[in-house]
Amino acid sequence: MEGIRPVQPISDSTGILARSVSDIQLVARTLGVMRNQIPNLSHTSLTQCRFGFFKTELFDNHGSNSVKSVWQQAKEALTQAGALVEEIDLGEEYDGWEGTGGKLNTFIDAGGSVACFRECTLHRDLVSDAVLERVEKPISRTELTQITDDLAALRPKFDKIAKGYDAIITPSSLVEAPKLSEKDVPDYSALWSALGVPMINVPGFGGINGLPISLLLVASRYVTEFRRELMSDMTTRDCFTSPRWSLRYSSRRAKGV
Repeated sequence: MEGIRPVQPISDSTGILARSVSDIQLVARTLGVMRNQIPNLSHTSLTQCRFGFFKTELFDNHGSNSVKSVWQQAKEALTQAGALVEEIDLGEEYDGWEGTGGKLNTFIDAGGSVACFRECTLHRDLVSDAVLERVEKPISRTELTQITDDLAALRPKFDKIAKGYDAIITPSSLVEAPKLSEKDVPDYSALWSALGVPMINVPGFGGINGLPISLLLVASRYVTEFRRELMSDMTTRDCFTSPRWSLRYSSRRAKGV
């Protein structure tokens, strides 16, 4: 974690940015992430795979048309490749976590009040107002205890659901990646990090601005071996690659961008 400053140690984790799943596995083996892991897949072909598509609670009302289109494209592509695709509902227990006033933000802010205490005390003039507002927000011990207990209870319940699928697919964001001149948008991976489950963010689609839209592949806890054969099969069948985004990406790589 050298050079990385987690705000909420339970939900902040280090990720690997890679060109392919093979690269991820290479780095993971080097770091010992996959040591003594039992693969979660007993098969390698998409025709034998089962995927659960889970919409986050804000998806229907706040998801952009581009993201909703990608959602549908991914389901259709996997179905055409022979995979079994199901939409799943994790239940009411998973509501209320997202958004500005969600329980997850409260949980992260509580961690930030500890992690950023030194900077906010000794170098207050160097800390942005946005950070100060979040880490100095009063949070009751009762509320924080309840959120922590709720997270702990959700972990085994999600494991039980996830073990019924080769991967659960969920949006990584509700909108297309913003341009440099636009306001940044939150991603939706924090809940999965807080649940302690592994995930792979797969950018394969493009929005109306030609910028990437990604989907998350999530599994149950301690299943770090996302099989290379499965992901390679998804790539070779172009399941997660829209023609327009693929063309833009290839042309930029050719130019060295």
